[in-house]
Amino acid sequence: MPTQPDSLVASEPLPRDFIALSRTILHLANLGSRRFEFLRDVSRILLHFSRCDRLDVWLQNPDFTFRWAAEAGPPERFGYDPQGAHECAAVGRLVEAVSRGELDRAAPCMTRHGSFWTGDLTGVLRALDISVEAGGADLASMRSVLIVPFDLNTADRGTLLLGSAAADFFSAESIELFESVAQTLALAIADRRAQASLRERVKELGCLYQISQINADTDQPEEARLQRIVERLPAAWQYPESAVARIELRGRVYETGPVAGAAHRMEAPIVIGGKPCGRVEVAYRSHRPEFVTSPFLPEERSLIDGIAGQIAQSVERSELRRQREQLEVRLRHADRLSLIGQLAAGIAHEINEPLGGILGFAQLLRGSPAIPEGQRKDIDKIVTASLHAREIVRKLILFARPEPMKTAEVDVQRVVGEALSMVEARCAAAGVRIVRSSEAAAPAIRGDGVQLRQVVLNLAINAVQAMPRGGVLTVSIAGQGGDVILTVTDTGVGMDEQAQANLFTPFYTTKDVGEGTGLGLSVVHGIVTAHGGTITVQSTPGEGTEMTVRFPGAGRGPEPPP
Repeated sequence: MPTQPDSLVASEPLPRDFIALSRTILHLANLGSRRFEFLRDVSRILLHFSRCDRLDVWLQNPDFTFRWAAEAGPPERFGYDPQGAHECAAVGRLVEAVSRGELDRAAPCMTRHGSFWTGDLTGVLRALDISVEAGGADLASMRSVLIVPFDLNTADRGTLLLGSAAADFFSAESIELFESVAQTLALAIADRRAQASLRERVKELGCLYQISQINADTDQPEEARLQRIVERLPAAWQYPESAVARIELRGRVYETGPVAGAAHRMEAPIVIGGKPCGRVEVAYRSHRPEFVTSPFLPEERSLIDGIAGQIAQSVERSELRRQREQLEVRLRHADRLSLIGQLAAGIAHEINEPLGGILGFAQLLRGSPAIPEGQRKDIDKIVTASLHAREIVRKLILFARPEPMKTAEVDVQRVVGEALSMVEARCAAAGVRIVRSSEAAAPAIRGDGVQLRQVVLNLAINAVQAMPRGGVLTVSIAGQGGDVILTVTDTGVGMDEQAQANLFTPFYTTKDVGEGTGLGLSVVHGIVTAHGGTITVQSTPGEGTEMTVRFPGAGRGPEPPP
């Protein structure tokens, strides 16, 4: 994009009248160029127009003062001087006095509009009792100086300084012309600022809109959304070509480039549920001459805070959505369990009576001396099958209609010991070695001792069945944060993901027909839940399974019924 209209290229004569000059300056303000480019192009045109050797533009507000300095050359020189008042102390004090209106307007060196001029700078500095040596090497050769103040708004002031090495360079007509030029420059600076501010606001609003669109795409994983967000951040800042962005959330990092070691950096915390969980960072990798005050705009502070807030809200919504989905799964599971329980209760009742008759008559026949030995073996098979069926019915009834808890303070170590003693013979026959580990500091549990023993027994039996070639059954008890952690680990065949997902589903089993009912772990899950606990599984096929049960300690356990 050109920085000045075609009519002002170097090969053509520059405008000599005020109207053309004003149009050119205002045109430059509308090109959308940055401050450095704008001031450079305006300075070049004013130096050519005025035939001066030097031009300074001083901009001041309550927070900072900086000076833009330009020399006609050769060679041309342009640049910022953020500490102009210190580096050029004498002229700086003079500029400050003129801009504040502290000099006597009736003095011959003052115009009726408050401008200061002189054809003998050294003499004026001496008359004002300002050290000539403090004037600065860059202005030492200037003899004629014109200082024109102008207002940008109620808070910001500006000053245009024109200097020439020639004595008595400025005439009354040229001074009046340059006072008008200074007002045009003020309009152009204000206009460029407004347009630049508007462009930055558009960029910031566009960034926030894009982030809201990304967050609305809930089909994408959270990690992918955060990476898309961080890639859009640099473009929203004032100097995107130098900017890098980084999002850190709960130990995960998403970035467009390294932020460490950057010259300038800003950040905002990501607060979720009242707790800081990460931060958003934007940095400039190197210093730029445009950073005369702060490298970041005040609006960019609001922007980064807004981005951090949007990320926090998105994460909170995702967590709420996951919690709702989990709750829906649990409700569907509870409904399914309720239906299965009603069906199981009816089946158990209908089967129990004829089963009792079959078992009773079979036992009577087995005791009769008139039954041949061969038939007696068949009757033994009937009795064994009937006893197995009765056990299934018992589990159905226990699953469908759990007995009310008889709560008391229960010593978990005693319960585990009793349960393991009941499976010792079975473990020995299967070649399974029992390893028991417990912490003496593990708290007691408030609950039903019989049901808790059933939990340990069922988990131990399942573990033994998972080790057909023998192995190690490890049962450990530990205390953690007032809770009791019961862990049952085996070195058996393990489970795949499908088996783990259906582990507590009633009647689901991976065992052969006749070896399991699929109710043991469903019963365990029901007892653990009734005691206010949780049960989780970790399993790897071919390596084994670890079942972890967490019960609240006696101080937080379920209260006894009234």
